Amino acid sequence: MNPNSLFSLSDHLEKLSKDGDPLEVLDATVDFEYFHGWLVEGLGYGDGSKGDSAYRSQSNEKWLAKNMLTSRIHRRKPKGKPMPETTRRANAKKSSIRASVEHVFGHQKNRYGLFIRTIGLARAETKMILANLAYNFDRLIFHERRRAMG
Repeated sequence: MNPNSLFSLSDHLEKLSKDGDPLEVLDATVDFEYFHGWLVEGLGYGDGSKGDSAYRSQSNEKWLAKNMLTSRIHRRKPKGKPMPETTRRANAKKSSIRASVEHVFGHQKNRYGLFIRTIGLARAETKMILANLAYNFDRLIFHERRRAMG
C-alpha cells in the first residue's frame, strides 16, 4: 500500500491525533448530563429490560432477577385460549413505552438513512452517537418552533 495514498491508515490516524477526537471535543463542549434526566424519564427505563415476547425465556428471566432488574418483557398468549385481560393491558402499557423508543430508531432510519454496517464497534458507536445527536437537534428545533408560535 502506498503510504501517501488517500486511504492510508497512518495518515488518517496522524490527522485524527493532530486535530483531536471529534467526539471528545463534542463531549467537552456539550454537557450531556443536562439531558440525562429527560432521557431516562422519556424512555422510562434504567431499572429493567424491555422486549417482545420472543425474548421471554427462563434463562433471560433468571439473568434479570440475578442482576436485580425488573422484567418488562411481553407475556405470550396461552395456546388455544384468549389472552387474559390483565395480560393484554400489561402488554399494552409495555408497548406504549416501547413505541416511544422505537419512534427514534424509525426516524433515524427513514430520515437519515441510518444503516450501520461498519468494521469495528467504535465506528458503529460513532455512527449511532452522531445519528442520536442529529435527532436531538431535530427535536430541539421542533420544540423551539412550537414554543415560538404559541
